[in-house]
Parts: sequence; C-alpha cells; structure tokens
Amino acid sequence: MCGWIKIHRSIQNNWVFDNADYFKAWVTILMEVNHEKKGFVFNGTPVICDRGQSAYSLNNWSKMFGKGWTVQKVRTFFKHLANDGMIIVEEVKRITTKLSVCNYDTYQNQQQTDNKLITNRQQTDNKPLTTTKELKNERMKEDIPQGKPVVEDKFSEWDFKVAERYHEKICNIHSSIPSLKKADLKKWADTIRLLREQDGHDKDIIGQCLKFALQDEFWSKQAQSLKAIRGKGQNGLSKFENILTKMNNQTTDNLNVVDPLDPRNFS
Repeated sequence: MCGWIKIHRSIQNNWVFDNADYFKAWVTILMEVNHEKKGFVFNGTPVICDRGQSAYSLNNWSKMFGKGWTVQKVRTFFKHLANDGMIIVEEVKRITTKLSVCNYDTYQNQQQTDNKLITNRQQTDNKPLTTTKELKNERMKEDIPQGKPVVEDKFSEWDFKVAERYHEKICNIHSSIPSLKKADLKKWADTIRLLREQDGHDKDIIGQCLKFALQDEFWSKQAQSLKAIRGKGQNGLSKFENILTKMNNQTTDNLNVVDPLDPRNFS
C-alpha cells in the first residue's frame, strides 16, 4: 500500500501515545483504512467501505497489530478508541466488523496536500529549518513556568475516584495500620489508569476485581496498596491477575450489588 498519512503533534497528549503497542496499532489503523471508497464481498454479501473505513475482522486486526495482540485485546482497544470518539465500530450482518476513523480527513487530505506542495518547497528554499533542539526549547518556554516543571496527571477522574474509594475501604479494614492513611492516591489512580490503558482491563472488571479483593480474607491483606497491584508474583502473574483468577473461580452473585466502587457510578 502506497501513500501517506499525517499526524499532528497533539497526539503526544493522547493516551495512545503513552503505550508503544497502542500507538503502533493506532498508526496501523490509519494506514490500513481506505483512502477512497471501495466495495468488498464477504461470504456472498457485498460490503461498501467509504474513505476512512475498513471491513477487516477483529482476528485480522490482531494479526496486523503484531505480537501480543489477541482478539479480546483488540476488542478492548477498539472500545477505548470508540469511547474517546476516535473510531466508530459496527458489526456487518455478523460476518465482519466495519471500522470508521472519525475525522479521517485530518490524517489524509489529498486536496490540501496538492495545494501546499509548491508552497512548502518555496518555504524550505527561503528559510532554514528549525532544529529539533530549538523546537524543544521553544515548547519548554511556552509550557513550563519558572520554578519546578509542572507534570500533568494522566489518570482520569474515574481512576482517582476508584483509588479514593478503595483507600477509604481498605483503611476501614486495617484501621490499626496508620501508614495506610498516608498513601499517595495519585500513584494509586495512575496504577488504575495503567490497568486500563496498558493491561487492557475495562472499568467493570477493575471495579469488580477490587471489590472482591476487599471482601476476600487473603487479598484484603495482600492488596493493601494499589501502587503494587500490577507487580508480578512468583507464578508470573500480577496481584491483579491473581485476584481476577480467584474471583472468576468463585461465586460472583454478590458482585452485582450496586456499590460505591462500581465503575458505573463514575461514568
């Protein structure tokens, strides 16, 4: 496939940029969707895909994204992209998945490029290029005030509220441990963000799993801090994955009760 796409520097402020697998997958989507209207036939059924659309199956996407991608991980990734207004996913008569990139023209606009080619060449001839170092210096002047650099939090309001709720409940369980009250909730919230963005767990699973940990005699002692819940154990699984495994092996009827930790309360 020939041609090009363009990506604005603002992608650095998007959550996909923080994860190498997600960023590669997002660029792959931009390169694989149609740059012009095309028609396909799947199992005898004609499917029309416009610019910025694709009719690849989830299994095909997992292969294109590369090592470590499963159909479930692709489904979760697409759900995050859809929730963020970056794509629209729809099932086509149960035979394949049609994916549409929102605002596709911002990534591939042929007319705008044709009009600017000559102008860009003239500017290159008449003015020296700004170096990468100069660009970084300019951005630092614009974005960072005098004194300590300001680091923007990457976690969402939902992440922080769940961390806050978990902290409140674990402190009630272990009231005799004063150090728990001094926990850094921002680090806990960032751990929850990583569970979503890097590990591919959705909000419902995270909420149910943390509630189970609070109710379980063993894990309520072992998971007193969320900061280390992604750490690997001797079996090669993280604490969160071990909690999830135990939860799935036990009766979960009581997890359907509406609870302050339920992600639906923070949507």
